[in-house]
Amino acid sequence: MRRARVLLIITLVVLVYALATGFPVFLRMFYIFGLLLVFSLLWVMVMARGISVGVSRTSLRTSAGQPLHETVSARRRHSFLHGLVEVQEQTDMPVKAPGAVIGLEGFEDVKVDLEVPCPQRGLYKIGPLKLYVSDPFGLYRLQRSIGQAQRMIVHPVASELPNFLLLPADLPGEGPVHIRSQHVTTSAFTLRDYVNGDSLNAISWKATARHGRIMVKEFEMEPSNSIWVVADMEKKANSGPAGRDIEESVVNMAASICTRYADRGYPVGLLAHGSERFSITPQRGPDHLLRIMDALAEVRATGNTRLFNLIAELSTKIGRYSSVAIVTPSIDDEWLHSVRHLMQRKSRITVVVVESEREAAPAPPAVAVRVAALGVPSYTIPAAANLTTGLVAVGMTSRAHDRFMAPIGARAS
Repeated sequence: MRRARVLLIITLVVLVYALATGFPVFLRMFYIFGLLLVFSLLWVMVMARGISVGVSRTSLRTSAGQPLHETVSARRRHSFLHGLVEVQEQTDMPVKAPGAVIGLEGFEDVKVDLEVPCPQRGLYKIGPLKLYVSDPFGLYRLQRSIGQAQRMIVHPVASELPNFLLLPADLPGEGPVHIRSQHVTTSAFTLRDYVNGDSLNAISWKATARHGRIMVKEFEMEPSNSIWVVADMEKKANSGPAGRDIEESVVNMAASICTRYADRGYPVGLLAHGSERFSITPQRGPDHLLRIMDALAEVRATGNTRLFNLIAELSTKIGRYSSVAIVTPSIDDEWLHSVRHLMQRKSRITVVVVESEREAAPAPPAVAVRVAALGVPSYTIPAAANLTTGLVAVGMTSRAHDRFMAPIGARAS
């Protein structure tokens, strides 16, 4: 538009000279510049209305560090329309919005793949898509919005935790030992030959076709323990030299624990009081895990609920023989009294202390040592460290590790 304004000013100056002097050359220049302004304006208006543009996204959920993929398709409606159009995605994420230039040739849909970078977890808006059209002389540049703004959810990163131990509550179906069930369950751990009296529902048809004889599944008792994951989102506890990395480490650790045990068939719940108060009762299934991950994507460490009060609230929700994983950056040991109360109720506790520094300290935090002294598995991890390799156990006995971390046998298909 700046070029058009400059040309318009020049045209008006030429008109003044033409009227003042009467020279034909100024009058011809006025006609040329005027027609050029009108023609270019009509061109961009026809181009903006004569192009059909659409955008499709595979999903509105992704994980931090993984881009969101979308496809933009453009098609011209009239044969005389030629040229280039620019499309650009709109988002409130702190990233440079992706875009592309599309050339219009023929009547076939021209498709362009865009990747929206998603470096941080959270709730964001994406769209509408912006379409920019300009004339061949670059005098005008019109903008058109495509679609509506939508909400996009970026989940925290769920990492593998090979050395993490969450003590089971010693209920049937837990631990590395398989307890056979007399009924059909959702958990099958081995195959055997068919014998008279076996239920037809237990037949594994894939294994039967592969081995050439009838094979049935051996079922085990499903895990009956409820697992609660407590994420400390108090603002004061999450303040430290590492800044927001402390909060992100707490959330990523909670997401990793939830994913680890939900994938193994345990009912998992979440308790976190931050910018929002989340209390999600333990359940099974991928839809329930998705609900937990949505909550962890939204929560921020701006709450005022102390960990002591958070654990006290949890004690009213859980029954006997429950497993609890507490993830906290708090160095205050007041909440240890609540941990003792849960232990008296036969709850199995595991604590992960997120250190406020980005580098591991020479010695573990005092609160982590005191937790381990209670006989509770305790871990430490520096803020922003890799969860898979940076998790360090404090005061764990090899006997407990060998008993509960033994590899689980492969499940039958």
